[in-house]
Amino acid sequence: PAYALRPPHASPRTSTMRDKSNEGFHMNVLVDANKLEELKHEASGRSYVEMPLYTSPSMYKVDFVEPTGETQKWPVCPYTVQANNESAHYTFCDLFVDGQKVDSKFCGPHDTITFSGIPAGDGSVRELLFSLPRFVTKEEKLRMSRGESGGAMANSTGAGTIMVAFKKCTKGETRMSKEAIGGMKSAQSGFVQANKEDLRQKSATENQAACASTREGRT
Repeated sequence: PAYALRPPHASPRTSTMRDKSNEGFHMNVLVDANKLEELKHEASGRSYVEMPLYTSPSMYKVDFVEPTGETQKWPVCPYTVQANNESAHYTFCDLFVDGQKVDSKFCGPHDTITFSGIPAGDGSVRELLFSLPRFVTKEEKLRMSRGESGGAMANSTGAGTIMVAFKKCTKGETRMSKEAIGGMKSAQSGFVQANKEDLRQKSATENQAACASTREGRT
């Protein structure tokens, strides 16, 4: 299951479509311990959630440095991701944010787990924050002037998305993979926030607006 993000007050999208291959496996995005409404787009088969940047009680502001060097306060909003395994299968759940794998957890049959953030490598976890995309840096603009991509991400197709991939496994595979489980936390604070060029490229490729992203927050 996957969600694409949309900014507050974006044009509404309607739908009623769910991929049958995901039956028994579900995800929810939570803000302030409340599930965000899932908005489905029938034509694309995608599900959307609206980031509540300006309405959440947990919203706070962070310093955002513009290319000119000027610092502004930008709103961000912490969120968590809940993975629900309603099947009889043992699974590993991989969380992908903006196309980047940020964490993995084991989820047993008829169980629910919560991804609270991005592992920082020192045992701490950094918040997942809804955010507007960051500005393009001088170095990225220089790449664009040479005809190269000015995006911060290697592949912008995952920008503005949240996805949980469920991998079925057997009890035997689970026991043999104990050492691998710890190593599956791949981000280790190497998460890259999408910039405005990433979202522009994604919008051009998919012919629809994309202007929401995720950034790392506090531990």
